[in-house]
Amino acid sequence: MDLGHLDKPVPAGEGALSCVSTSQDRMSFGLVGDDKVVVRDVEVTNDCGVAVGLDRVEVESDHEFWLLTADDRNDDGGLALNGGVNPAWSGTALAPGQRAQLRVAFRGSAHRAHALGHLRIETRTAAASGKVDVALEANAASRCISVEVVGSLDFGCQLLGSEGSVPVLLTSCGGVPATLSDISLSGSSAFRVEGARLPVVMQPGERQSVRLVYGSGDQSAVAPAIDWDQVEMTVYGSDAAGDSSLLWRETARGFTRINTCRGLEVEVTWVTPGDPDVHDAGPEAGADLDLHFMHPNSLGWYRYPFDAFWINRSPNWGDFSSDRDDPTVGSDSVDGQAPEQVIVALPEHGSYRIGVHYWEDHGFGISDATVVVRYFGAEVFARTQRLSPLDLWDVGLVTWPGGLVLETNGGDPAAVEPGYEAPCDPAGCKGK
Repeated sequence: MDLGHLDKPVPAGEGALSCVSTSQDRMSFGLVGDDKVVVRDVEVTNDCGVAVGLDRVEVESDHEFWLLTADDRNDDGGLALNGGVNPAWSGTALAPGQRAQLRVAFRGSAHRAHALGHLRIETRTAAASGKVDVALEANAASRCISVEVVGSLDFGCQLLGSEGSVPVLLTSCGGVPATLSDISLSGSSAFRVEGARLPVVMQPGERQSVRLVYGSGDQSAVAPAIDWDQVEMTVYGSDAAGDSSLLWRETARGFTRINTCRGLEVEVTWVTPGDPDVHDAGPEAGADLDLHFMHPNSLGWYRYPFDAFWINRSPNWGDFSSDRDDPTVGSDSVDGQAPEQVIVALPEHGSYRIGVHYWEDHGFGISDATVVVRYFGAEVFARTQRLSPLDLWDVGLVTWPGGLVLETNGGDPAAVEPGYEAPCDPAGCKGK
């Protein structure tokens, strides 16, 4: 949850880099009871076009504000507030366009005293240095409105004619009424806000829920490249004098396809000339070839968890909270009657290696394997290679986004390793 305050912000430090920004200039923690802990997040964004160093990140306060670290957990899972400089971010560099999320906590006391503090971030490029200052406040009899996105602002792929939406919850978190003055969208017209009552005076504790909706009818969506629709959503309030104040700002994105949201499909089929009856089915009724799909972090074929194949059919890659970037391996075809296929809806950015292993010929000899790659349903690569039993064909890399296939050795000659034995134990692998 991110919070914005309706009073005037504290100016940034001297020499602040204007291209380094935070998602809000004030964080209000509302009214916090005795020994209760409230945690808020703030994002730091590097829009400088060059790397920016976060030389020092700290909280300055005489009250119970704390900058959390990865170690701020007790054995029972509760918060262990250590405070001070956060070593996870001191001395860290942000690449151009990169964001860092910082977490600040406040612990209440019995007398609920008005608490103030500052989150100070010292920044540096090769040519300049400065400070970013975020004001902290708790237990104030003042105006504040919290903004909470219930879900993700990354809508991913939407089929043409359909819509996706995410709730955005607005709460008056101060001790006096607060005015929600405007919610603006800047960017793609494929986004809209529904359910907003503006302007509106919100009483302490009052909530209003709006929805950010995404749905595009843009026919250019049939293009093979991903063209993200993006919008910047900004929430404003106003203080007692009627002056506007930025409460919250985030970017949402999505893209549209007409036929399928299957971002990447890799398929292998094979023909075995020595098989006299290609229509019989079952174990040992035909040659057995296996498709492999390796993550950029993979340590090699058959290595868990970053090689997806017939044992490791649905590994959790990338964002552990989402399955959109996870591969799914279809049925293991042991006789060539059906294709073997890997599907990933929306992979992480990177290059993924494709391989085919001739597991067992069952006495039928050589097979001609064909690998096909589809990018949002459009075929972008097809290649056939003759393989002997135990051959491992390192087909090449497929890049994401783009769906460009770069063949190993340029495909001439094909990268085939003969006599490749699977490096796995008999119970877990040989028992196929």
